[in-house]
Amino acid sequence: MVKPGRQNTRAYETGVTYGMGSRYKSNKAYNKAEDLKRLIKSGKLENSTYIQKLIQFCDQQGIVRIETQFRNYLARHSLVFWGENTHYDLHKHFQEEENIMIKDTEILDIDKLSTTLKATYYDYINGVNLKARLSNGTFYRHKKALSKFGIDISMTLNVERLPVQTKIIRLQPCIAIPDFYFMPDVQPWSNSSHLSLAKIA
Repeated sequence: MVKPGRQNTRAYETGVTYGMGSRYKSNKAYNKAEDLKRLIKSGKLENSTYIQKLIQFCDQQGIVRIETQFRNYLARHSLVFWGENTHYDLHKHFQEEENIMIKDTEILDIDKLSTTLKATYYDYINGVNLKARLSNGTFYRHKKALSKFGIDISMTLNVERLPVQTKIIRLQPCIAIPDFYFMPDVQPWSNSSHLSLAKIA
């Protein structure tokens, strides 16, 4: 069971979920083609010619869908109802905070890190509880220093020893929408103070 406030990460064959248990937001990224196949198999999606074309497009382009769920969003932003917010506000949030995987980041050169920062990095990738090992001030200094390399030490890693295989994958926004695609009729707003959003990357 995930305890409130704990930010856990769960990786599975076709995606990853992180920030589970957070009171503010959680994220997931997954292979969209495989997700469509799963929905067809479960009977939740009709296996139509259109859906098959969409699966083929997602396969060919390597589409990864990124979703963010905000919790208690209205209260935290002093809003009463969703109409007080705009799509521009949400898009700006994505651009500034949620698009980490496609932001330009510096390449981490271990040898250039200070001795203490290097130790923190190695502890992090080995699953050490840094909150318990470091003082509060040191933790946040190292968090800030490593964040420019795309590393967030506040996110828990589930460490499993596997044979090392290196493969570089460059992510970029999906700009080319196929001519046959049409936007589904979705109503994302509800009476809840939670909000789920999605962005294709």
